Amino acid sequence: ENLMIVDLLRNDAGRISRFGSVEVPRLFEVERYPTVHQLTSTVRSRTQPEATLTDVFRALFPSGSVTGAPKVRTMQIIRTLEETPRGVYTGAIGFVSPGEAVFNVAIRTLVFDHASAEVELGVGGGITYDSEAEAEYRECFAKAAFVRHPPSEFDLLETMLFEPGAGLFLLDEHLARLRASAEYFGFAFDEEGIRRRLTRGVAGAPGEVLRVRLLLSRRGEIRLECRPLPPAPPTPLRVCLAAEPVNSANPLLYHKTTQRQLYESRAADRPDCDDVLLVNERGELTESTIANLVVRLDGQLWTPPLESGLLPGVFRESLLRSGAIRERTLRPEDLRRAEAVFLINSVRRWRQIEVVE
Repeated sequence: ENLMIVDLLRNDAGRISRFGSVEVPRLFEVERYPTVHQLTSTVRSRTQPEATLTDVFRALFPSGSVTGAPKVRTMQIIRTLEETPRGVYTGAIGFVSPGEAVFNVAIRTLVFDHASAEVELGVGGGITYDSEAEAEYRECFAKAAFVRHPPSEFDLLETMLFEPGAGLFLLDEHLARLRASAEYFGFAFDEEGIRRRLTRGVAGAPGEVLRVRLLLSRRGEIRLECRPLPPAPPTPLRVCLAAEPVNSANPLLYHKTTQRQLYESRAADRPDCDDVLLVNERGELTESTIANLVVRLDGQLWTPPLESGLLPGVFRESLLRSGAIRERTLRPEDLRRAEAVFLINSVRRWRQIEVVE
């Protein structure tokens, strides 16, 4: 689909460009956004000296990225199929200044009608010969997800265990996860700077076990909290199932951040329990509010797969690599026939739990 659009735009640009100047300096680049990955290509050319702004608009709009090809025929089909004009959606918004003009193609754009007090969001997808209607329909909802999840400020977070003589437990794994989250959300990330800050932070530790909390802001600012690790509560912990499911499509489930409302609200519903186990929209077990889940069934230790919607815990990953645990979709009924149930994380490691109603 992207290649077809590139060819079409090269042809459109060639109508108002100097001979041989049309080029594609970047093809199939992936841009990351909070709810989608966008595949983009760049077409560049030098306009003919006599080309006016009107000529440019006549050649480039409506954009071939919206109409497809052949442009005239596809526009006729669109007019036949769609009941109302699109308005600014898939049109253009931009500005003209001396020597420069910048215009976009208005997609995923909110239009406010103050007279009717209504807001309209235009969302669509490129339909090709082998497109699957159901997949294209789902894609529209993925593209519109940003209106359901408004942006909010948060920090990335890593909580680590420091032991005198042993250092920071699974440090490389913690930093690898932090780097992956920083790349996903577009946070500045300086690994060497973070390592230096951690070294300084634990250097003055008075020979005791510490709980080290590292926070990274969007601009790459680092905050460090080093505190003595409190004694572990007696086990087994009393844990119950959360009343409200989580949505496995929520990207925040897969990254450790300071945005904890999802976890805190579910824990608050059961103040009589030490923690709660989360269940996704398909009825699959995921994790607790602070730890990954491990269940022993028929002598084998199992943990839910990431696809169920959970944090890729660094201790969990190390146990998977060593073969100590394996992945499997788990459901609440598995808890009733389990030989043992554990919560695991890199600070407390293994803690046995008792699941209560």
